[in-house]
Amino acid sequence: MKHGFVTHIESELNLDVDFGLSESERKRFLLDNAFSNEYSYREVDKNNFKVGVTHRVRLRGIEKIQNKGRKEQRLIVEAINEFRNAIDRCGGFVDYHITGIDVFGRVITDLFDPVSKKRLNDIFLQSKYSRIFKKYVRRQA
Repeated sequence: MKHGFVTHIESELNLDVDFGLSESERKRFLLDNAFSNEYSYREVDKNNFKVGVTHRVRLRGIEKIQNKGRKEQRLIVEAINEFRNAIDRCGGFVDYHITGIDVFGRVITDLFDPVSKKRLNDIFLQSKYSRIFKKYVRRQA
């Protein structure tokens, strides 16, 4: 399993991850076709800046149920906070498995806690969030 770093959480199912891949690895995963962004950072205790590449990620296997009520909005905030806390406990570092790229150029990914190996995507599939998220099942044409 590969290791990456979460740089930004855009919404409940979309975030930016630096996969830490070389140029040849990005080509192997076909990430040239994915939405990406460069960012700069400074290593701890060093004065030199480095440039990293993040890709917009869509968490695999989760579908958001379109609800507009206040209770649902509170549940969304609670779910995002639980997900953020899980990412924060890992220091932003995650293990990942890339499964493809969607029509919007997002990298479809499973994220895992590097210590417990629990799939972080499953936070949104807990029964307490069943009013707003469900398991995504690909529809046959």
